[in-house]
Amino acid sequence: MAYAGNITGTVDGLQATAISGSINTDSTIRTNKVVTASIASNAVSKITVATSQSTLNIPSDVTYTVILTVTAVTAGGPLVVNGSFLVQAQPVAAGLHGIDYYLWSDAPGVGTQFAKAVIPAAAGGAANTFWFPITINTTGSSVPAGTYTFEVRAKLGNTNSQASTTNFDRYISVTELKR
Repeated sequence: MAYAGNITGTVDGLQATAISGSINTDSTIRTNKVVTASIASNAVSKITVATSQSTLNIPSDVTYTVILTVTAVTAGGPLVVNGSFLVQAQPVAAGLHGIDYYLWSDAPGVGTQFAKAVIPAAAGGAANTFWFPITINTTGSSVPAGTYTFEVRAKLGNTNSQASTTNFDRYISVTELKR
């Protein structure tokens, strides 16, 4: 049912003042006029995403390299953070070779997550290139309103024999669940 012009009297059982007092002149809903409990669960959310298709080499087993960053402005509430990427590594000596991943945030209450991609290689293992899809995620059940940084960081599992280690198709998202 559509209405044009000024609304007077009652509309579907509501007094016109209740309707006009909740709607701005540009037809948007006024601030603080929707009761959160009236919204279906998970019906409203805000997502912030960062992606990169470029390749990025991981140079060290001592310090973490930031492979992707996103900054999210939140109104406060629960957050879900997801990261995914494709890793390629080519060891050149025998042993276990891999990469350690770390999902970091300065948002209070958001958990830290670690992931590891590992492959065994024989001596002269240059033919043993491995590709792994990695997914890393965490949540924060009650994050205060603010601006926060979320990063996926990586470092080599060992560097004494790692020929190349690259990350492709990097993705990180922060979803704030408003309801």
